[in-house]
Amino acid sequence: MQLRRNEGTYFERLSGKRNNQKLCDDFGYEEALKGWREGFSFVQRNHGQWAVHEIGVIPLGKGDYLGILTASIMIDGKRLQNANVFFETFTYQDEEWKRVRSYIGTGIPAEQLNEYTLA
Repeated sequence: MQLRRNEGTYFERLSGKRNNQKLCDDFGYEEALKGWREGFSFVQRNHGQWAVHEIGVIPLGKGDYLGILTASIMIDGKRLQNANVFFETFTYQDEEWKRVRSYIGTGIPAEQLNEYTLA
């Protein structure tokens, strides 16, 4: 796969799985932006907050790293039932960090993502 620069990011396709539908979709930059816009709009309309937890960072070698994090939405101090998990691969080239790949799992029951960390 050839990576291309697209508005400051370095990836061509993202991969995601909607857990509640047992589907796995590949989607591109524009679809990812649309999803993020919808998510942030929902949080803003409902006066919510994002709860983000870093699970860990794994060095993959030669300047490549895999970051794993979870994100869920809090409204009125209560976490929604579903959450997301992100696997983001970055590389350090030309004195800057570039995102190479992204895998997103959505619709995961939030209680399944509690307190995971990598040692």
